[in-house]
Amino acid sequence: GGLSRNKVFGLELAQGERTVDDILKSKRRVVEGYGTAKAAYKLAQDYEIRSPIFTGVYHVLYEGSKPANVIRDILSIPSKFDIEI
Repeated sequence: GGLSRNKVFGLELAQGERTVDDILKSKRRVVEGYGTAKAAYKLAQDYEIRSPIFTGVYHVLYEGSKPANVIRDILSIPSKFDIEI
Protein backbone atom coordinates (compact mmCIF):
# COMPACT_ATOMS: atom_id res chain seq x y z
CA GLY A 1 0.00 0.00 0.00
CA GLY A 2 0.91 3.63 -0.33
CA LEU A 3 1.49 3.98 3.39
CA SER A 4 3.61 0.84 3.80
CA ARG A 5 6.64 1.57 5.98
CA ASN A 6 8.78 -0.61 3.74
CA LYS A 7 7.61 1.11 0.57
CA VAL A 8 8.12 4.59 2.02
CA PHE A 9 11.57 3.56 3.24
CA GLY A 10 12.49 2.19 -0.20
CA LEU A 11 11.25 5.27 -2.01
CA GLU A 12 13.20 7.56 0.31
CA LEU A 13 16.32 5.45 -0.17
CA ALA A 14 15.89 5.48 -3.95
CA GLN A 15 15.85 9.28 -3.97
CA GLY A 16 19.48 9.12 -2.87
CA GLU A 17 19.30 12.20 -0.66
CA ARG A 18 19.70 10.44 2.70
CA THR A 19 21.56 7.43 4.03
CA VAL A 20 19.90 4.27 5.31
CA ASP A 21 20.78 5.26 8.88
CA ASP A 22 19.32 8.74 8.48
CA ILE A 23 16.08 7.36 7.11
CA LEU A 24 15.77 4.73 9.84
CA LYS A 25 16.46 7.29 12.59
CA SER A 26 13.65 9.49 11.27
CA LYS A 27 11.07 6.70 11.54
CA ARG A 28 8.85 6.36 14.57
CA ARG A 29 8.02 2.76 13.76
CA VAL A 30 10.09 -0.24 12.72
CA VAL A 31 10.80 -0.88 9.04
CA GLU A 32 10.51 -4.68 9.12
CA GLY A 33 11.98 -5.20 5.66
CA TYR A 34 15.31 -3.77 6.77
CA GLY A 35 15.99 -6.60 9.22
CA THR A 36 14.29 -9.19 7.02
CA ALA A 37 16.66 -8.34 4.17
CA LYS A 38 19.64 -9.18 6.36
CA ALA A 39 18.06 -12.43 7.57
CA ALA A 40 17.24 -13.53 4.00
CA TYR A 41 20.79 -12.75 2.86
CA LYS A 42 22.34 -14.66 5.77
CA LEU A 43 20.10 -17.70 5.19
CA ALA A 44 20.98 -17.74 1.51
CA GLN A 45 24.67 -17.59 2.42
CA ASP A 46 24.35 -20.33 5.06
CA TYR A 47 22.56 -22.68 2.68
CA GLU A 48 24.59 -21.69 -0.40
CA ILE A 49 21.53 -20.51 -2.30
CA ARG A 50 22.16 -18.36 -5.37
CA SER A 51 20.13 -15.25 -4.59
CA PRO A 52 21.30 -12.15 -6.45
CA ILE A 53 18.30 -10.09 -5.37
CA PHE A 54 18.78 -10.80 -1.66
CA THR A 55 22.49 -10.17 -2.09
CA GLY A 56 21.89 -6.92 -3.93
CA VAL A 57 19.39 -5.62 -1.39
CA TYR A 58 21.80 -6.53 1.42
CA HIS A 59 24.63 -4.65 -0.29
CA VAL A 60 22.46 -1.55 -0.71
CA LEU A 61 21.14 -1.56 2.86
CA TYR A 62 24.19 -2.71 4.80
CA GLU A 63 27.22 -1.93 2.64
CA GLY A 64 26.24 1.33 0.96
CA SER A 65 26.11 0.07 -2.62
CA LYS A 66 24.22 2.24 -5.08
CA PRO A 67 20.90 0.72 -6.17
CA ALA A 68 21.56 1.48 -9.85
CA ASN A 69 24.83 -0.46 -9.71
CA VAL A 70 23.19 -3.42 -8.01
CA ILE A 71 20.40 -3.49 -10.60
CA ARG A 72 22.93 -3.31 -13.43
CA ASP A 73 24.89 -6.19 -11.92
CA ILE A 74 21.79 -8.34 -11.45
CA LEU A 75 20.62 -7.72 -15.00
CA SER A 76 24.03 -8.69 -16.36
CA ILE A 77 23.90 -12.18 -14.80
CA PRO A 78 23.46 -14.73 -17.58
CA SER A 79 20.31 -16.78 -17.31
CA LYS A 80 20.85 -20.46 -16.68
CA PHE A 81 18.04 -21.12 -19.11
CA ASP A 82 19.47 -19.36 -22.16
CA ILE A 83 19.61 -21.79 -25.05
CA GLU A 84 21.61 -21.19 -28.19
CA ILE A 85 20.03 -22.58 -31.33
